[in-house]
Amino acid sequence: LFNPKSYGALYGDYFAKKGLGLGVRHEIALNDYSVLSFYGYGIQEGDTHRFRWESRARGLWAFSSSLQGRLEADVPGDGFFSQDYSVARRDPSLVSTYREYDLSATWTQTQYTLSFLLRRQENPNFGDPNDPTETNFQKSLQTLPQIGFSLFPQRFLGSNWLKWDLTLNGDHTWTISNNYYVNHITGEWGLSQSLLLFSSQTLYSRAAWDENFQDVADLNGTNVGETHRSEEHTSELQSL
Repeated sequence: LFNPKSYGALYGDYFAKKGLGLGVRHEIALNDYSVLSFYGYGIQEGDTHRFRWESRARGLWAFSSSLQGRLEADVPGDGFFSQDYSVARRDPSLVSTYREYDLSATWTQTQYTLSFLLRRQENPNFGDPNDPTETNFQKSLQTLPQIGFSLFPQRFLGSNWLKWDLTLNGDHTWTISNNYYVNHITGEWGLSQSLLLFSSQTLYSRAAWDENFQDVADLNGTNVGETHRSEEHTSELQSL
């Protein structure tokens, strides 16, 4: 603890067959809304003479109560680190099977929320006999970008009767199984009603209309390269 805004920890483990493992974690508060977090762990294996490691860097930031975001990189040195050294991991949020890089932001207002995400994932090529610890990673997913919009319930009829809401999501995503980008757009329009029955009971009901659009079929689809569209209609009845 250097001060209330800069603190961390050092880790040390001794493995009878592998040797000494060392790690570090540190948190730095830039201001009341923004935090930087760093984590790393490594071990020089005595029996294999390989250096194995994992790391994570994360930045949580906010310019105001309305605009906030996250920048994160989860980077394992190999695909089997979390399996072989799970006892040494001090950061449960670090996923060590694959590498992931994220940049996201959220803009929140009284009537709506707008979100934005860029993501890249890299997976090891499991099963490669020439790479026993899976140190070679390949891109498996890339989203450039993903955008979401949610409109909170708005007055439809009367001040306390029917209300409507809207949710829209879209993404431009590449996957290794397709090896090309696919555009997805989904939307849901809902109509809801809340009735106060007693002082502690409310009857809530909602009906929704869903639309889904995808411009290119997934791999092995019957209409690869063509536009296709699907519809889904749902309703919900809930008592709270």
